[in-house]
Amino acid sequence: MNSNLQQQLDKLLTLALEKKATSEQLQKLNTIVQEDPEALQYCLNFYQMVGCLRNNNRMFEVYLEDASNEMNDQNLLLEEYARYEKVAPAIDIPKEEPTRELIQKLVYPPKEKRSLSKLSIASVIVSAAAILMVAAYVHFVPTKTMTATVTDVMNPKWASVTDTLQVGSDLYNTDNPRFLKSGIVQIQLDHGTTVILEGPCTFSCKSGSLLNLQDGRVFAKVPPHATGFTVETPVSRVVDLGTEFGVQVESDGTTLAQVAKGKAKIISNLSAGDAESDLIFENQAKEVNGRTQRIRTIAYNSESYIQSFDVKSGTVWRGQKGFDLADIVGGGSGFGNGEIGWGIHLESGRSQAINAISTQFRGESKYVPVISNAYVDGVFVAGGQNGACQVSTLGHVFQGIPQTSLRYGNNPYNGASHTVAESGQRFQLTLDSQVCGTVENPSIYLHANAGITFDLNRFRIVMTDKTITEFTARCGIADASAEYHSERNSKADFYVLIDGQPRLTRQNMAAGQVEDVVVEIAPEDRFLTLMTTEGLDGSIIGDWTLFCKPMLVFHKD
Repeated sequence: MNSNLQQQLDKLLTLALEKKATSEQLQKLNTIVQEDPEALQYCLNFYQMVGCLRNNNRMFEVYLEDASNEMNDQNLLLEEYARYEKVAPAIDIPKEEPTRELIQKLVYPPKEKRSLSKLSIASVIVSAAAILMVAAYVHFVPTKTMTATVTDVMNPKWASVTDTLQVGSDLYNTDNPRFLKSGIVQIQLDHGTTVILEGPCTFSCKSGSLLNLQDGRVFAKVPPHATGFTVETPVSRVVDLGTEFGVQVESDGTTLAQVAKGKAKIISNLSAGDAESDLIFENQAKEVNGRTQRIRTIAYNSESYIQSFDVKSGTVWRGQKGFDLADIVGGGSGFGNGEIGWGIHLESGRSQAINAISTQFRGESKYVPVISNAYVDGVFVAGGQNGACQVSTLGHVFQGIPQTSLRYGNNPYNGASHTVAESGQRFQLTLDSQVCGTVENPSIYLHANAGITFDLNRFRIVMTDKTITEFTARCGIADASAEYHSERNSKADFYVLIDGQPRLTRQNMAAGQVEDVVVEIAPEDRFLTLMTTEGLDGSIIGDWTLFCKPMLVFHKD
């Protein structure tokens, strides 16, 4: 460190000590010690001295007391010399004749060892301590700076009133860590990164590009100009290299990180001084052990973190590849929060729990709008006059529907179980030997002569950053139908319509036959209709018809 910088530091520290420094001078001093490691070390050396002095306050008193006694003795001696000079007799000094002396070797007297008085030592120590205290204050008490702003929340619950944040609240680098007990909070950091925090979690924003996460989960979307954004955990740092990534911190500090897009760098073992690091690429995940602080590769789970949410619709998206329509029928948002056994009554349009006991109902061929479900436009009993059937609230009509009995065995619902009314026997339905109506294999039980229409625009409004490109599913009559009604060989027809136009038609499908459905969806397409009807056998007995894994698929980014 050059002398000019040292002088500048001394001046600024002195002004701060005397409380005469302006905010600009304090900011300048703070900047110097943050940017110049040598200047920082200069201040830290003084800081160590202050720590020692604070534990030895008595030392100053001893030095000053002894120094004071020494000065008093010297003053008394000088006063005595002055009085004696006034009364002492004059002394005659005889003149000496100059004599010539031989040149002799000059011998210098030995140098006397100089010593510092206790007063001098005390003065030096006090000055150094004062300068260091100011340096420590400037470095360890940073200037309060806004680092982030809350942009959205969903049902947040905070540990205390002081932790509470709402939309529009600002966060600062000097804030204490906040504990979000439950719910979701989205913040926009000063450098442009969007972060979604999922409770329970404890966090603080140290700067516009640094988030401290003590426990819980966070997902970050980092724009190109904010590359370098970092999530700091108790045992590691995850540094963005142009990504969307998630970080989870468990109770023992173990850190899990995975990358949805781009890449990131994970750095561990910081406390031991021999940092270990590794790159995480797209669709990869790494873990830092909370005890050993070593990095290892783990399985990637695309649905581990909340990546977006919509308060109005209650939608929470964790990276699923599309909307699950069985979950929608079950009253959910399409992302797993629907209820199995919940559906929509064909004649009233109400959302309600559906009894799995099958019986025979007779309905009218009319379209019933659904108000109780934000994504379902309407339902209907399939069958019509002159081969026509209305399939949307905007009047779209499907031409060519076969004439049916207008009888149906149950209402559309999320699930796949069937109880025979006469015997009470219950079946957990399978399709192609795969159990249906579960979380892993969701299904819509759409008994023959029933139809349901979804409004695609309502899905698009919720996920504005996603494009729906196709509808996929597997359809067929449940395997158990052939077992229970072996003598009948039940048959049914399956239809997938877009705005009333058939995109898939499979007629007279028997139990054991399965159809893989893939229907392209264009941006201008508005309504998707799923429909089943009785086959050429003219009966609905055994028509236990299913759409398994019915999904509106997002375009792959």
